[in-house]
Formats: sequence, C-alpha cells, structure tokens
Amino acid sequence: MASQYFVVSGEGEKSGPFTVEALASKLQAGEVQAGTILTESETGAQTTVGAVAGPYAFAPNQAAPDRGRATVWIVIGAVGIVLMGCVGILAAILFPIFAQARLAGQQTTTTANLRSFGIAVLMYASDFDDVLPPTTESAEAMEPYVAGYYKDGPLVSNNPQGERIDGNAALGGKKLPQVTHPDRRALLFDSAAWPNGRRLVLFVTGRVERRPEEQFAAAKAAGFLFPAPEPAAD
Repeated sequence: MASQYFVVSGEGEKSGPFTVEALASKLQAGEVQAGTILTESETGAQTTVGAVAGPYAFAPNQAAPDRGRATVWIVIGAVGIVLMGCVGILAAILFPIFAQARLAGQQTTTTANLRSFGIAVLMYASDFDDVLPPTTESAEAMEPYVAGYYKDGPLVSNNPQGERIDGNAALGGKKLPQVTHPDRRALLFDSAAWPNGRRLVLFVTGRVERRPEEQFAAAKAAGFLFPAPEPAAD
C-alpha cells in the first residue's frame, strides 16, 4: 500500500492523510509549501512536502523563471520587428537621396572632363592657325587630333542615359574667327539628356553648361545655336 501523510499546520493541527499524488497536486496549486511538515500515517516519521512530492510537481514560484524567459523573448521579438520596420523606412528615405548624390557626382565628373577636352581643342586650334579639328561630329572622332593635348583617355559621359559625346559636325575644319556666336554655339554635347532633364554642352569658347532638354531641338535646327548663356556648370 502506498504511503500516506498527514499535513501538519503551523499550529500543529493535522489534516489528511494524503497520497503522494495528492500532495503533489496541492504543491502545484500552491495549497501547501515545499517546507510544510508531513507525518507519515503508519510510522509517524516527519518529513516535508518538498521531500516527498517535490519530484512530482512544480511549485508556482519554481515555474516563474520559465514565464520570465518567455516574456523576454517576446519583448526581444517585438523590438526586432520594430527595428526592422525602422530600417525599411530609413532605406526608403535615404536610397533616393544617395542615388541623387551619386548622379550629381557623375555629372560633375563628366563636366570637368568635358571642360578639359574643350581646352585641348582650343590648344589644338591655337597650334594650327585657329583651325578646329577636321572632324567634329563626336568626341571620339576628334580624339586623334587632340590626343597630344588631352591625357585623360577617351572622353565618355557618365550619363546613365547614354555615354556617347556627340558633336557639331558643321564646325569641322572651321577657323575660330569664322564661328558666329561662339559663346552660344555648341561644339560637343551629351547624346541624351541626364535623368534631371539636362544635357551637358561644351561651347566653342570652352564653356560648359547644363542646358534643358527642351532647348536642344530648337538649337539643333539653328546649327546648335543655344539661347543666351546660363551660369556656368560647377
């Protein structure tokens, strides 16, 4: 027969007897504590609830750490979700800004290269009685003539819409004094507009400007003669 135990209260009163299983249930429910005194019904030997029923039950204060760990993981998960959302929002805000900054840097680099190429063309003309290179339909066509003055390699645009630099073919072999409105007459220009709707234009004087795409068709019809100059590109 399984052992049974009386529960001894703090005042010495006994209740029971209870089986080990019953004591385990009481311990789990918090009705008795692990240190509560027990008396074996047959021998009268004293022991405690924890010694007898502890292995069969978990007291409420013993289960609390598990609940605490679960709460910590829930909080960590919630914080992680919030952080991921913040990162997504920041990315959506910053990526276009970074893209614009990158594009501005590419345009600035192309502007500087185009200006250097224009100086090389003027140096060539200075050495050849103010005559422009025989072919001016593109930067690529002019490179063999100005190679000794321009050391940066083939001139290409960083424009994502088109890398080619086109030219004003009508100026090939012309003397500079014969070019009318040289400050408004394009010598070289982007083959396509940049994403910001402008083309880089190198004028005969060596000036580089960013001109709106809407001016280009009319200027081309007039021999690539653009309206009055705008402020120089940076």
